[in-house]
Amino acid sequence: MTALRKSRAGDERALRGLWETVYGPEKAFTDRFFREIYRPGSAAVAEEEGKIVSAAYVIGFGDARYIYAVGTHPAYRGRGFGKAVTLLAADGAPAYLCPADDGLRDWYVREMGAECACCRPVFDPPGDLRPISAGEYAGRREALLEGRPHTVYPREVLDLFALYGAFYADGAGGIRAMEDGETREALPCRFSTEPYILALNGGQPLYWGLTLE
Repeated sequence: MTALRKSRAGDERALRGLWETVYGPEKAFTDRFFREIYRPGSAAVAEEEGKIVSAAYVIGFGDARYIYAVGTHPAYRGRGFGKAVTLLAADGAPAYLCPADDGLRDWYVREMGAECACCRPVFDPPGDLRPISAGEYAGRREALLEGRPHTVYPREVLDLFALYGAFYADGAGGIRAMEDGETREALPCRFSTEPYILALNGGQPLYWGLTLE
């Protein structure tokens, strides 16, 4: 029998097991995610005969509901579980997601009526940069985006990013979040026409930069 529900206390071991099956073991990342970001009720799950076989997580980016790490056990794919947990995670409210590739993006558009809510940023080559803290980055970012509808990053998300990335400022007042030498967010920045963030349930366009894709 299949059941759809919100996660609850005691599901953590099963959720971590599913996560590692789908995405591989990244102990530092998953440890911090489940310790500092995940809370009971913040994931939608599908159970088959009492086993969690699919999950989708919800993270609050300010007022924006970000659906993250939608994954189904390989043995249970092709049965609609991914769509079901995504819709349950959205819960009829405006929600946003960042598909990992064009195929997934097309699937969300086709299967769920998702619409483009942000196009991918275009990053110019970095100039002289100096490291800054996550707190300084967040403060500078809010100042640069003042008056523009945008996501707000919880400190826990910035700390999670900082496991593998770092934050910088340049001499002209700009900021960057970089990982493995690649820019993940830069302000100010330009945008391409490539869909980047999709919205469900009528979510309005917002500025998005850093995601947990």
